Amino acid sequence: MARQIRMNPRIAKGQPCLEGTQIPVSVFLELFKKGYTPERIVKECYPQLSPEDLVSAIDFMIDWIRRAPLYLPDLVDQGNS
Repeated sequence: MARQIRMNPRIAKGQPCLEGTQIPVSVFLELFKKGYTPERIVKECYPQLSPEDLVSAIDFMIDWIRRAPLYLPDLVDQGNS
């Protein structure tokens, strides 16, 4: 079972992290951006995690982005241009 994402103001400055770790989800996005696969991240960087943990982190970020317009109204194009 994949770890859940948790936010705690005392861990990683409140950034979303995989439960039971201090690893912010944004770290995985940076590694993906550099071309790492989930398997490579687990093998080379975080052997205590599973590929399913990384999928959980990515799912969290997808949901976060989908909800962003609700929380970031200043970034929503109002069609006034």
